[in-house]
Amino acid sequence: MRKLLCISVLLFFASTGMALANDIASPAQMLKAGQFSLGVSGTWQSEQKYKDADIKSTTVYSDGFRESSNNNVADFKIKDDQFYLATLAYGVCDRLNVFARAGLTAGGKEQYSVLNNGRWAEVEAKLKDAFTWGVGAKGLLFETRGGLGATVSAQYLRYDNRKEENLSVNGAPLGLDTFDYQADYQQVDVAAALYQKLGAFTPYAGLGYNWAQFKYSGTSSIAGDFSASSDFSSDNKNNLAALAGVDFALGNSFSLNLQGSFVSRTAITLGLTYLF
Repeated sequence: MRKLLCISVLLFFASTGMALANDIASPAQMLKAGQFSLGVSGTWQSEQKYKDADIKSTTVYSDGFRESSNNNVADFKIKDDQFYLATLAYGVCDRLNVFARAGLTAGGKEQYSVLNNGRWAEVEAKLKDAFTWGVGAKGLLFETRGGLGATVSAQYLRYDNRKEENLSVNGAPLGLDTFDYQADYQQVDVAAALYQKLGAFTPYAGLGYNWAQFKYSGTSSIAGDFSASSDFSSDNKNNLAALAGVDFALGNSFSLNLQGSFVSRTAITLGLTYLF
């Protein structure tokens, strides 16, 4: 029964192109049936760009006048995000691993240009820390006697209700009395990777698909002047995911992983894993 489950899931992954991308655990490391691994990783995401979209706003002024507007947003990006995650993986069989992960997304800021009354303004807001979780699976397609292998994996990652703060426009604080905005984020990674075992070192590279959605909503006000509510949602601009990295076996069931992610986002991940 377990063998049939493994074959079915692997065939599904292969037929849909699902695979490893971004900061999923190393594609070169597969657990045997019944084996566990516990890993910790840190990812610094330099930048992730999003498609142009509109901010939908409703403003109520002190005299009771209500105004609704859609303001064009361009060059939206999230910069300097940091993901700190712990990952528990299990070998369902020699060719199929499943994993769950949880941790913290910290640092980070959103930047964009918004068109208001015919003029473009540069907006920036800092993002506070948020609990982040994810689930996924990884499968081994083949491995030759010479150590050349291929894996496929898939991951879903998200956080919710991430607070925003320190809003500024054209480099100056906006001077609001209240600012209560929260952001939600979700990410799907699919890709394929080839690896080559070279003693303690295992370099690898892969390509795949990355989809991410960032959205925020909230309210702001200046006492005696206005109160406003607005929301924004956009998907990432580039979906092609490229990755390259290396595994290094430290001995005593420990391994070190270094990985770079490109195109869909620019990020680097460092991880440490223990097998048991």
